[in-house]
Amino acid sequence: MYRLKLGSLLLLLAGSALADDGLHMNMIDPLGVIRDVYYVNQNGYPVVEGDIILRSKASSTRASIIPAIGGTRWPDGKIPFVLADDLPEATSRALNQAIALWREKTGVEFVPIDREYADYVYIQPAEGTTCSSEVGRKGGRQVINLAPRCNVMNIAHELGHTIGLWHEQSRQDRDQYVQIVWENIQADHASNFNQHLNDGEDHGAYNFDSLMHYSAYAFSKNGEKTIVPLQSNVSIGQRDHLSEGDIAAVREVVGTLRPHCQ
Repeated sequence: MYRLKLGSLLLLLAGSALADDGLHMNMIDPLGVIRDVYYVNQNGYPVVEGDIILRSKASSTRASIIPAIGGTRWPDGKIPFVLADDLPEATSRALNQAIALWREKTGVEFVPIDREYADYVYIQPAEGTTCSSEVGRKGGRQVINLAPRCNVMNIAHELGHTIGLWHEQSRQDRDQYVQIVWENIQADHASNFNQHLNDGEDHGAYNFDSLMHYSAYAFSKNGEKTIVPLQSNVSIGQRDHLSEGDIAAVREVVGTLRPHCQ
């Protein structure tokens, strides 16, 4: 069946609240379940899973309140965006290619704007090796951070998050398809391998070929694999193309996108 060919974990739910506690937060997800969230401060932003921005600037003040990790769908698959004036020309060219790729394959449109909208994406340069983004439509201004090293497919991965995709290995059914080798994972990055059980929805079959999948050696502390596929003759973590599963999952949702009522 067509649906069985779909892949990727697509964010559908929101409405959580996070209380800041240094680098550790308690999150109330959309189903009312309290979850622990551990993050790192990356260029002044609280980041989980290596490249997912929680929402607002990182803070060490306990009184700070940070909204949900995830957002909602973008109405009609149209995502307004503004480029920072100091975004390097090379990064801008790579961004345009990544935008064209998603548009051609899925119909999602990143629409340049010259004024602030109620909800829009601000794409800005970043230091170091940072490529990061928020997940889904967060409300108000949200950001994508792009360092000079972010190439076309790195940026396409971040745009996937903005569209609403989590990392593939965060799916609810992932343990049927991959083994997480916890003893090989850097201790301070173990939470990057948590699943999104209540704040996302799996679309189609598990997608080893997803652009949104971690590599086999992600966050390894010893050079050994941290993710081992339970199926032979498959590879994970490619950054070469949008997989058929990525395309089909986003197309399915783009075809029914409507303004989200909260």
